[in-house]
Amino acid sequence: MKLTETSLPEVYIVTPEVFGDYRGWFMETYSLPVLEKLGIKNNFVQDNQSYTKLKGTLRGIHFQNEPMAQAKLVRV
Repeated sequence: MKLTETSLPEVYIVTPEVFGDYRGWFMETYSLPVLEKLGIKNNFVQDNQSYTKLKGTLRGIHFQNEPMAQAKLVRV
């Protein structure tokens, strides 16, 4: 995985390594040991995925302040 800093504090782009051949491709989208080696030390306890059927639909994520704050792992 490759970690790229953004202009937003504590917001990073994590690019997985993609392994492909004639059959298709495979990528590891989450690995606690790899992320820890990259300096991301959050304990992710929940993973959600959604599918939007209609083209042009915009979804958003929300951020929370303490004491209800959560780290977000967003895949687009």
